[in-house]
Amino acid sequence: IDSVYNASVDSMRAALKVLNRYKTRKVAILGDIFEMGSFAEEGHKQVGKDASENADVIIAIGKDAEFISKEALENNMNKENVHHFATKEEAMENFKDILQKGDTILVKASRGMHLEEVVEFLNK
Repeated sequence: IDSVYNASVDSMRAALKVLNRYKTRKVAILGDIFEMGSFAEEGHKQVGKDASENADVIIAIGKDAEFISKEALENNMNKENVHHFATKEEAMENFKDILQKGDTILVKASRGMHLEEVVEFLNK
C-alpha cells in the first residue's frame, strides 16, 4: 500500500486500519510526520499505539518515528517485531531479515521522507 505522498496523524491512523483488514502478515513501514511542532512526540506516539493494534510488524524510519516504535513496545508489541532505523537506507539494508514473501506492506510518511525510494526498492 503506497501512501508516501503525505501524512498526518489522522491519515496514518486511517491507513493502519485499512492495513488491518488484510488476512496476510501485516507490515507497517512508517516514517516521520513533519510540521507537527510541539505535538510531534504525542502524535507519533498515537500512531505507534494504533500501529501496535493493526500491524504485525512495524518498521519506523526517522528521528520522530522512534516515538512510534517506543509506543508500540509500551503497548506490549513483541520487540522482535518492532524496528527503528534512522534512515531509509539503513532500513532497506535490513528488509531481507524482516520481510517475508506474502506480507502486506503499508508504506506511509510525510513527503519529505522520500519513502518512494522504499516503494521502488520493494517492487524490485
